[in-house]
Amino acid sequence: MAMKGRFWFKKFPLEVNEANAYLIACPLVREAMLVDAGEYPAGLEALLAQHGFRLRFLFLTHGHGDHVAGAEEVRERHGAEILMSRADSRLCGLAPDRFVEHGERIPLGQGEGVVLETPGHTPGSLSLHIGEYVFVGDALFAGAVGGTASPEEFARQVEAIRRHLFTLPDSTIVCPGHGPCTTIGVERVFNGFFVE
Repeated sequence: MAMKGRFWFKKFPLEVNEANAYLIACPLVREAMLVDAGEYPAGLEALLAQHGFRLRFLFLTHGHGDHVAGAEEVRERHGAEILMSRADSRLCGLAPDRFVEHGERIPLGQGEGVVLETPGHTPGSLSLHIGEYVFVGDALFAGAVGGTASPEEFARQVEAIRRHLFTLPDSTIVCPGHGPCTTIGVERVFNGFFVE
């Protein structure tokens, strides 16, 4: 695990569609949150036990199977509260413990995450800004954006990224649902979908 600011961070590359899951934790309070679970991440249970972390939340960025298929197992094994958008709950048929929406604050240890709407890839796609990180699901990738079903949804996604992600500090680490991490500054300047 790496430490940046007041949070510990661990990326779990998954086998399902080469998706990513992420663990973010407050070491002082020993609370953790998992972001996405296309499958149950190998090594998660051992890591939580090693550091004495309690998995409090599972935040789902969107309702596609490669991001939610392991959600029930995470909830059953750890009692984690599943958080997601109402729109994507209907999309995937998963019953979360709580629906979350833009601007909502999620406490984690001595900090908190802020939910950001980033629709387009799916109607209810969400991102989560917490500490020096923003977890974006399939809204934004290193050098790309997530696929959409129509030109209108694409325009909606690009606008949401500009409005809610590109207003974050340049040093913010972007943690996408697939592929490597990047930063807001790099994507704002070099991502071909935004260069004018």
